[in-house]
Amino acid sequence: MDTDGTSPSLVARRIRRVVGAAAQVTDNATSRRVVGSNLTALEMSGLSRVELAFAVLLSCEEKPCL
Repeated sequence: MDTDGTSPSLVARRIRRVVGAAAQVTDNATSRRVVGSNLTALEMSGLSRVELAFAVLLSCEEKPCL
């Protein structure tokens, strides 16, 4: 959509007026803020230990490990 340089928030407001409650309209800046705040950093260092323990348990099913 060509907005001729109109700010995204103004375009979003105009579209909201036209479509009413039939659709949810957000501008790019709002969408970026929501997505950015919902991203979470995960600590994955312990995952390899969990995988290793699971692999040992699986291998012990086929033959006694101890």
